[in-house]
Amino acid sequence: MLVIGWDAADWRVIRPLLSAGRMPHLAGLMARGVSGNMATLYPVLSPTLWTSIATGKRPPKHGVLGFAEPTHDGMAVRPCSVLSRTTKALWNILAQSGRRSIVVGWWPSYPAEPIPGAMVSNHFQKVPDDPESPLPPLAPGIVSPRHLAEEISDLRLKPAEIPLDVLRMFVPGCDDVDQGSDKSLHDLARILAETLSIHAAATDLLEREPWDFAAVYFDTIDHACHRFMRFHPPRQPWVPEREFELYRDVVANVYRHHDAMLGRYLELAGPDAHVIVLSDHGFHSDERRLAWIPAEPAGPADEHRHFGILVMAGHGLRCGEKIHGTSVLDLTPTVLTLFGLPVGDDMDGAAQIQAWVDPPAIERIPSWDAVAGDDGRHPAESLHDTRAAAAQLDQLVALGYISPLPDDRARAVRETVCELDYNLARALDDGGSPQLGIPILERLWEEWPDQHRFGIHLLGMYSRAGRIAERRQALETLRERAARLAVEAREKLAALPAEDADADDPVARESPAARRRRFERRKLAELAVGLRLERAEAEQAFLEGDHAACAAAIAPLVAKEASSDKLGFADATFLASRLIDLGRHGEALPIVERLLKADPETSLLPVLKAEILFRRRDWDGVVAAASEGLGLVYFNPRLHLILGLALARLGERTDAINELHVALRQNPALVPAYAALERLHQHDPLRALEYRRQAQSLRERLRRQRQERAVAAPAEAASEYDFSARCQALPQAPARTAEAVVVVSGQPRSGTSMLMRVLEAGGLPILADGLRPADENNRLGYYEYQPVKDIARGKPAAAWIGAAAGKAVKVVAPLVPYLPAGVPMRLLVLHRPVSQMLASQEAMKGRLGTTARVSASALSRRFIAELDAVDAIVASRPGWHVLHVSYERMLADPVGECRRIAAFLGAGFDVAAAAAAVDPSQRRYA
Repeated sequence: MLVIGWDAADWRVIRPLLSAGRMPHLAGLMARGVSGNMATLYPVLSPTLWTSIATGKRPPKHGVLGFAEPTHDGMAVRPCSVLSRTTKALWNILAQSGRRSIVVGWWPSYPAEPIPGAMVSNHFQKVPDDPESPLPPLAPGIVSPRHLAEEISDLRLKPAEIPLDVLRMFVPGCDDVDQGSDKSLHDLARILAETLSIHAAATDLLEREPWDFAAVYFDTIDHACHRFMRFHPPRQPWVPEREFELYRDVVANVYRHHDAMLGRYLELAGPDAHVIVLSDHGFHSDERRLAWIPAEPAGPADEHRHFGILVMAGHGLRCGEKIHGTSVLDLTPTVLTLFGLPVGDDMDGAAQIQAWVDPPAIERIPSWDAVAGDDGRHPAESLHDTRAAAAQLDQLVALGYISPLPDDRARAVRETVCELDYNLARALDDGGSPQLGIPILERLWEEWPDQHRFGIHLLGMYSRAGRIAERRQALETLRERAARLAVEAREKLAALPAEDADADDPVARESPAARRRRFERRKLAELAVGLRLERAEAEQAFLEGDHAACAAAIAPLVAKEASSDKLGFADATFLASRLIDLGRHGEALPIVERLLKADPETSLLPVLKAEILFRRRDWDGVVAAASEGLGLVYFNPRLHLILGLALARLGERTDAINELHVALRQNPALVPAYAALERLHQHDPLRALEYRRQAQSLRERLRRQRQERAVAAPAEAASEYDFSARCQALPQAPARTAEAVVVVSGQPRSGTSMLMRVLEAGGLPILADGLRPADENNRLGYYEYQPVKDIARGKPAAAWIGAAAGKAVKVVAPLVPYLPAGVPMRLLVLHRPVSQMLASQEAMKGRLGTTARVSASALSRRFIAELDAVDAIVASRPGWHVLHVSYERMLADPVGECRRIAAFLGAGFDVAAAAAAVDPSQRRYA
């Protein structure tokens, strides 16, 4: 099986080339296989996406969160690496199944993993630009096995080695380019040199090494599009005509070059191989191209389009047909199914059996991560998490629960950690968990108040989480900050020199310092413009039930849309959504239909059309529009709900039930789905009653949440949560093994030291070093272990976790995700009212002479989210079990609580001795 990755490949560029007969190899592959769109994930960042493609999991599960990461010691920044990946990739699974793989250029794959077969990492093609210097030898980690490095080292090319005749194939008028002032040809030569280096290494290995699976990744299309898509026809008003004529064919010719390379891979794979060509996202090539790239890290990602490409061909697959609803998460489950291997239940994607002539039965396995044996990954002790602790755990540093990073750490580290956290928050939101992303963004926006993007994304997350009052507060904050920062930015811009002193020196202009100055100037220019918040205001008014205010806010948009000067795409889409909210379907429908003609692949538009037709009771139209939308993006619980309801109206009972169940799997909080299922099961009173009870329970829970949100709390009030049910349950768990680690966790000042003392008295060995002596904040001792506190500095837990086997160790809740997933764990999680914990923390910080950096309300919500996340982590990791313990009940009924602990931990725990160690006099509120 052969997988070819073309980063950013897009059907909108490919289709005209296919029609003109200029991509014959791809056309042939499509004729003997299936093809369709490949939906991306957000944020649209290639390293995270290609890791999702290789694992079938979203970024919060696989751990690769951005383009860069802190080094192991947290003191510098490096490109993202495979060491951040926390789960097995496809080639690791195949290694455990006796298959040999060849992987070339995958992003990220450095340092190369020692898999059966060969891996050439994404650092292979990176060579010095100096034409006079010799090629350096390949450093360790670039190629595995090491002996192959010497054999393929000379296959690398430098930009200077690309002859002018080759460049002329891409830029026919290259002789007219003034290369002293225009570096476009040099940039193109660099892109081609890297492409040909990867191609040479891949074809060489495929020719002479045995393999069952091969994956070759090219970033060429993406890089060429970021550099040259601005010149792609038709010419945009902001592109000079001379440059347009010079470089108009570069993008199309890069695609044609990829097709030529594909022909060679098809020869090497042979007629019996399964071949898959895919991309992680597309690239805007029409009027939606950007004239201005946002001045933020990964700003060029805004040029990416939601849909990439997918082509699959091989024995047993359909020929010449389209498939729909696939995403980047589906490749790994699909490949596993083609190999006859089970799909992991913890994978977020699905095998695309619609591609098969005779769809196979899908085998399942709880998690491939739980399968023991050599999988070709790096040793556990070499892996590390990318996020330095000080950037997200300032509260714990202030309390002394983790080690502080050096005060002089580079700004680059802070910015990198900021981006990783921002990407994590957006990935959580994209996966349907905005409530987990909100506390991350709240903290980032407080630490970086000039970053409007944090506030803007918070507005969306608050909406999706139903936290309308908090959205209003964030909107007011955003308005005030935007106005104030705009004034400050204009003053700073006025004080800057008109141009950089090195503007006429091409070398100096491209130096890192000059690029940074230009980036900072662009940031100031964006801040100086301020923000347009009319759309946010209109949505807020609707969410608050003020339809009149919403209508007034969108009136200017309505007027412009009615004129000959139609709204742009984004404004028109927003207007249609608000008109539907207000019940003005007759006005919304022509806007949606106009936009569908302009861009039928914008996934929101079929959703809007289905909403309109549903309210008009056009059930056949709803089915058609909803099916079209789900063919673009399958993960859309509301659209599955609408489709299910329409099918029920048409009497298609079985199909309706299936769609409603899909809607509930994607979002279990859809009351109308339960109500519809009750109606569809009237012939089965017991099933109908079950659905009715589920609907009633959900309605009551949502009603309580609305009441809680309606109660206005002081800005600094702590948000309490009800943990009583958790602390009453006794989970069913197998007998604790000797290697299992007992983890005592919770938030600072929740009683974790007390529980460690209780476990010690009950006869359980503990892992602590006594380096932090007892003091007035904790008179009976902290029971801490310094290496645990150092996890957040990038020092992996794998280095000491073996010493914790059979013992109890204290790990505060924010550090639980950093513990190695493959080690069996028994977690005892302490719960104490948030207001008590915060009061105790503030008093402790006062005695320590440290100060808080976040508000009480934001911090309390973060605490709650982190404790909620512990349950999610335990559920996703085989061999992990959790018992929730109430701090209040431990003080009030120590014998009862210790009996629960004994039942959870197993034989040998002395309940009486443990209960006697509870000392209520040590309760601290201040």
